[in-house]
Amino acid sequence: MTPMHRIEELCETIRRTAVIPHAVAAADKIEMLCRAHMFDHAAKGFDWPAYGFTRRETTMLQTMESRMGETCSRSHLMDALYGGEPEADEPDDSILNVWVCKIRYKLEKLSLPYEIRNLHGHGYRLCQKPSYIHALASAQDQQHQAA
Repeated sequence: MTPMHRIEELCETIRRTAVIPHAVAAADKIEMLCRAHMFDHAAKGFDWPAYGFTRRETTMLQTMESRMGETCSRSHLMDALYGGEPEADEPDDSILNVWVCKIRYKLEKLSLPYEIRNLHGHGYRLCQKPSYIHALASAQDQQHQAA
């Protein structure tokens, strides 16, 4: 069982047994913040394989993550995914659409605080979800008020 599964179980227990109204909201925030901070500190990036992303999906996500919030061109992503292979073996760049579809599905299914945005004709961009950014700012405000 991964650490995130343990956190999810703990938060679910808090939600089920909460006697104070704020406990459910706190459990939601804890889970969201933990998801966002499941980092591989050695690589300074999100630990994508721990969530079941394949090698190619992880490569694509790491490439976009290294330029978080910036557009990664289709050619840059193709180089990252297939750069070591002979051009004859390299698939058409429409394969990126398939990878993005699979990754988006997993990001949503796992409730990770990231989304992939398509910039038509330019490429893709990995961004943090606005709901996560709002929750993080709210949690930081509450910490400052409590101090």
